[in-house]
Amino acid sequence: MKALKQTSARNQRGFTLIEVMIVVAILGVLATLVVVNIGGAQDTANINATKSNLQAVSQALDLFK
Repeated sequence: MKALKQTSARNQRGFTLIEVMIVVAILGVLATLVVVNIGGAQDTANINATKSNLQAVSQALDLFK
């Protein structure tokens, strides 16, 4: 009975250091991709907002004339 408990305890191992390091590296790559995509979206949003503001100013000047 005691031998059975020892073998089942040996079979319940955790993750190895290599496996954990691979998962952390993959998460780092994914996080980098997300940050890059968000940065690009922010630039696009700023450009679109500026275009919209220029159109509003142009319309206001036309109405003023």
